Amino acid sequence: AASIREALDDRRTAVWIKDMMIGREIYLRPLFQGSVNVAGPFYTSSDDLRYYNLKNRSDFSFELKERSGGKTIDLLPQSTIVIKAKKGEKSRGFSVENFLVEPEKTLTVELSFP
Repeated sequence: AASIREALDDRRTAVWIKDMMIGREIYLRPLFQGSVNVAGPFYTSSDDLRYYNLKNRSDFSFELKERSGGKTIDLLPQSTIVIKAKKGEKSRGFSVENFLVEPEKTLTVELSFP
């Protein structure tokens, strides 16, 4: 009980409620990075699009919104989806809409394409 109180007082906690994670960025970023990874590419099309597996190894859902295009990806718990990228595209920026690091500020991440 004393350790829990100490963590609460020092703001070293996160709250998970209704598919929303709320906490400081220094705690939520490693949680995201340890849960989500990009593998591949496993296929390259004739028009030079590369296809990658985006995997969520956690029990959280991640709502990813592309920072450049506004497209939203729902990455469900323990799931893998296919995303595509143009040849030469090294990474893509997302905001994790259900990870709040400050009031009305979401976690921003960069997914790298291997």
